[in-house]
Amino acid sequence: MDLERITPGRDIRTVPNAEPTIIIADTQHIAILTLSCYSIDTQEFRDWRETMLELFGSPFSIVIEIGCEGPLEWTKNAPDPKDKSWR
Repeated sequence: MDLERITPGRDIRTVPNAEPTIIIADTQHIAILTLSCYSIDTQEFRDWRETMLELFGSPFSIVIEIGCEGPLEWTKNAPDPKDKSWR
């Protein structure tokens, strides 16, 4: 995000200039889905997130969620930060 490194499995408190985003990754696809910070409220984001996870997710997907300006959270199937195969 913004040319900064994202460390596998580690959350980040602030992500400057980030829009609300969900990143859904599995073995064959990566979906990066964003909304505008200016036109969203918390419930709308939750509803949108659930719909996107139903459409693009699977039980094996890795999910990263980012709010307006952060935080960045690994919310599903986060990799182990000590596993060197992610680097």
